[in-house]
Amino acid sequence: DKIMEVSIVQIGNSKGIRLSKTILEKYNLKDRVEMILDKGQIILKPISKPRKGWEKAFKKMAENGDDKLYFNDVFEDENLEEWKQINMIFFLLTSTRQLEVRLKRQDLAW
Repeated sequence: DKIMEVSIVQIGNSKGIRLSKTILEKYNLKDRVEMILDKGQIILKPISKPRKGWEKAFKKMAENGDDKLYFNDVFEDENLEEWKQINMIFFLLTSTRQLEVRLKRQDLAW
């Protein structure tokens, strides 16, 4: 870790610090940074974009025919009607519970 002393400068009605071109390039700092306030320290980090380049890579995969499914998204023994019934039961239970809460709140209001 390197420690550097930098000056705080006036920027309009605010104050800030200037970072050299070398620092900006070395730490990949662009227009925005992530600022972390931790235990009396201010830490500046480049904003990472973990999915950067994915769109281009997926497009290339599609062009090369490399975007095929490894297995079917619906299995032969899967019963979609059963899932619909389970979802309906869950919806009804949730709706009934919300109604109970509303009724109890109305009772308290009296």
